[in-house]
Amino acid sequence: MKTKVFWFPLPLMIFALISYTAFGKTVAVRGSPAIIIAAGNLDGGARGTLLLGTWSNGAWVTLASPQTQTRSALASPASMLAVGDLDSDGKDDLIGGWSDGVWVKYSKTNTWAKLASPAKSIAAGDMNGDGRDDLIGSWDGQGTLYRNSITGAWVKMGSVSTLVSGGDIDGDGKVDLLGVWSDGVWVKYIGGAWSKITSNIPTAITAGYFN
Repeated sequence: MKTKVFWFPLPLMIFALISYTAFGKTVAVRGSPAIIIAAGNLDGGARGTLLLGTWSNGAWVTLASPQTQTRSALASPASMLAVGDLDSDGKDDLIGGWSDGVWVKYSKTNTWAKLASPAKSIAAGDMNGDGRDDLIGSWDGQGTLYRNSITGAWVKMGSVSTLVSGGDIDGDGKVDLLGVWSDGVWVKYIGGAWSKITSNIPTAITAGYFN
């Protein structure tokens, strides 16, 4: 199954919502507009339905199901959010961008660690095929890179991009790099070449399974 790419040229999110495909319903998890949102499995549960979001009063995580919801504050308002299992414990870790850098809250130890200086965009995905998610980011003066989650080594993938994401676009079981540059959206297939997806310049981009 190939991963689909979603880009959003216009602000579409009015309230923070979760759409439950298995239950055929969409419910609001917070009655005010979210600045940014992400989804992940922070508790390692079978369904792992969690919504991460930043509002003006902080970054929050909502453990939500069609029947119940619990919400807790995680940090101060973040400029970026991403999720990925960087410590390989079967649970997603919270990755965020703040004015002092890019930080991760490891689910295994419940501790925060600074991974990099402030970035233009961040994402997470297994870029080298070792079965462990890596931090993907773009920095002025450095380019678009990923950080090997095991060795800590940085690998440059391209020039500075305004947005990055990761997903298995060609269905080979490997995470590919997605990025937005001045001439459009490009994908770097792992072990392969660059390919342009669209000349449109989106304001947000992500990838995931969508059937």
